[in-house]
Amino acid sequence: SEGLVFGARAALAMAEESTPAKLADILVQTPTAAPSGNGNAESLRQESRQLMESNVGIVRDGERLQRAVGRLVEILAALPEPNNREQAEARNIAESGLIIARSALARTESRGGHFRSDYPAKDDAQFRKHSILQGERVRFEHIDRG
Repeated sequence: SEGLVFGARAALAMAEESTPAKLADILVQTPTAAPSGNGNAESLRQESRQLMESNVGIVRDGERLQRAVGRLVEILAALPEPNNREQAEARNIAESGLIIARSALARTESRGGHFRSDYPAKDDAQFRKHSILQGERVRFEHIDRG
């Protein structure tokens, strides 16, 4: 319960500090899939893990990242609403993977552990910022620590 309370407080504080003038929005286009919810949670969990390992590993590129994003959207649509631990884990893995893949796709540079073979150089002017994901939008924002 402490995590929920302080997480909500942190989100409110961040929202108050964000202004439209500071934000550079980038829309990451992804295919949409109609939810069916009839997929096997264990096989979809394994597919999500393999997809991340193959397409969103240490060396990344836009084509493989886009493929991962598209398939993760489909996997999430196929997963049933969780009513047990296995289904909840499968959904969490796919959602976490989608967040990572969308953020990596939007960041068209290489920095630290994020290496894009199609963008091997750093781009401090555009990307020396925090990545913030909201739905399908990834924005990059300076956060002043002063």
